[in-house]
Amino acid sequence: MYGTCAKKQLVDERHAGHKPKSPDFVQSTGMPLTYATVFESLLDRLGIQKVERATVVFLSSPKAAAWAVSIASQVTRHSPKLPVAITTASRKEASDVSKKMGVTHAINHRHDIVKQIEDLSLS
Repeated sequence: MYGTCAKKQLVDERHAGHKPKSPDFVQSTGMPLTYATVFESLLDRLGIQKVERATVVFLSSPKAAAWAVSIASQVTRHSPKLPVAITTASRKEASDVSKKMGVTHAINHRHDIVKQIEDLSLS
């Protein structure tokens, strides 16, 4: 299903879905792999369970990782339903988008990250 150079491919219907409206066809092709990576990282590798009161911090990086951070924030808030998900954003627009995607807090990575997290008084 992932990473093929074939002109056509056969995909199990359980893995197929409608293309989102905003990304184009090329961008959309990477979404299944991104979702699979996020699920594996958060739920399988980190072992985050639905019953945990865990906080996850996503450090945003250049545009290449923006999809992963966006998807990770959605997965974190909706799959294991964690109470807190934090991401970094230096611009208000990015912060607003992050919150729209389900992040509870957006902090500025150009400032002291530790202090900003401490200031949230999460415990």
